[in-house]
Amino acid sequence: MKKIIFTIISLFLLLNLCSCRFNKTNEPSYLESTDTISVTTNDYYYAFKPNRYSRGIIFYPKQGVEVEAYAQLLHTLADEGYVTFLAKDYVINNKNVADVILSSYDNINDWYIGGH
Repeated sequence: MKKIIFTIISLFLLLNLCSCRFNKTNEPSYLESTDTISVTTNDYYYAFKPNRYSRGIIFYPKQGVEVEAYAQLLHTLADEGYVTFLAKDYVINNKNVADVILSSYDNINDWYIGGH
């Protein structure tokens, strides 16, 4: 009898865990624009632009990790007033992604570059 109850409870917990794991409808999408952050993309990067910014961050993801996995981090930094860029790769079409970004945003004087 104890074995049956244990099995039923285990299956219930497993099913409950699986349903929570795959039910992501309540999670915000950090690749979508909000009232305060504009999210755009092109061939080279995702850009997270707050309404007002004076500093920029370029972030290179770890190889083998989906770039979208870093969207929440960069969205949060954009909330702090940084325009943030999530590079899709180091070099695309023989162009360094950081060079593409820096040449497009020459109005920003303070830049930070990092990665995982």
